[in-house]
Amino acid sequence: MRAPSKVVIPPELRRKVSPGLLMFVDERRAVKGLGLLFAAFGLCGPFVKHPDHNGFMCLLGPWICPTLVTLFWSSVPHRPYRGQIYTGMHDVDASDPAVMRLVELYKSADARRHMWRESLVLSGTLFAILGSAAFLLRDSLNWDLPSSQNGYLWTGHWFWIGLTLGFIGSFLILAGGYTNWCLTTWARREADHQLGKE
Repeated sequence: MRAPSKVVIPPELRRKVSPGLLMFVDERRAVKGLGLLFAAFGLCGPFVKHPDHNGFMCLLGPWICPTLVTLFWSSVPHRPYRGQIYTGMHDVDASDPAVMRLVELYKSADARRHMWRESLVLSGTLFAILGSAAFLLRDSLNWDLPSSQNGYLWTGHWFWIGLTLGFIGSFLILAGGYTNWCLTTWARREADHQLGKE
């Protein structure tokens, strides 16, 4: 039995873009869950005998990581593509009007606005998770920022690993959400377009 999300984009449209992009529609929940796990675990820190939970990462990370990912993603141009990374990617068919409407949607202000809204929701979700974790772990939190004076700039190994995981998790959720929104909105508009022609 096919997942309901695969029905959103009909086969004739699915053939026009890369299966790699369609993964963000078909596996949206899994990508979002994995991203949330990476970001929350990274920013909180490992639960080990001698934990390294940084208060700044728990309370500021949920706002910084999604915001910087969104600023980056909003500032670089995006285009849908065909093919796969491991076999070679190439541009979509520019002679197809339906595909060009998708290209325009990728570059639209609506897509960027959607990403900023999703970024705010993600920040709130992460802050709720990590704020609760910070309260529960308040006795083991440290409040050190990396600096050359305390040696933490180079030896604060989890700080950098955690920050990296926070960015990777935020990127998975937000870039995946951007692609998902563009493709599903495109499919819905194309269905409306076809109905309007009948």
